[in-house]
Amino acid sequence: MLTASTNQHGLSLVELMVGLVIGLILTSGVLKMYITSLNASNDNLRISMLNQELRSMLHLIERDVRRAGFWAGIPGTDDLSANPFMSTPNDLLVSEKLGESANSCITFSYDLDKDKLVDVGNVATSPPFNAAPYDTGGMEQFGFRLNGTAVQMRTGLFTASESNIDCDSGAWDTISDNNTEITQLDFLVSTQYLNVTTGSACSPVESNCCTTGQSCQLIRDISVNISGRIASDPSVIKSVSTLTRIRNDKYQVVP
Repeated sequence: MLTASTNQHGLSLVELMVGLVIGLILTSGVLKMYITSLNASNDNLRISMLNQELRSMLHLIERDVRRAGFWAGIPGTDDLSANPFMSTPNDLLVSEKLGESANSCITFSYDLDKDKLVDVGNVATSPPFNAAPYDTGGMEQFGFRLNGTAVQMRTGLFTASESNIDCDSGAWDTISDNNTEITQLDFLVSTQYLNVTTGSACSPVESNCCTTGQSCQLIRDISVNISGRIASDPSVIKSVSTLTRIRNDKYQVVP
């Protein structure tokens, strides 16, 4: 009769400890890979969200600014050089809010309701907004500016007695997200001059070849640059930019 051997041996303490150490090393490696992958995914998500935020603001600014100077005047009937949306203080102007970086604000206007009058959005009681070519009703004086780490959009007069449209007056609403810090906003306007009286372009294009009494056409492009970062993680930084043509050319008679 065969009998089972009673000489069975288990793992020694040393073998058990070695196995545990190897298991811990493998588990640690897997966890490290998982954490690295998770961090990379989070970084990509934050970058994607920041990029989307900046591009949304850029699209809003570009879409609005390109309308600057639009007037419902009729060519051949109305004097295009008398366009109130292209005269001071309503003409497109790049400046900055007090204390902010240069060229970080832009103001402009356009004839939204096509009534040929510049609507100021409130009942104005002080010149120049209390008389034609100004009118009450829907606001038609717009702007974008950098204020601290936020981008703001002009929404109208701050008080009924205001008489300026600039980067330090008016009511402004923040359009950037609280989770985003804007580190840079700048505008640059490039102008090409065309002598309408003679029909010749100026050379170089940046120079004004229109002389006293002549009509001049100003063809304008604007570049917009925005840089920002995640408020909770300043290491995540992104920049976006665009160059767009102002749809409405400015006409003026040189004094």
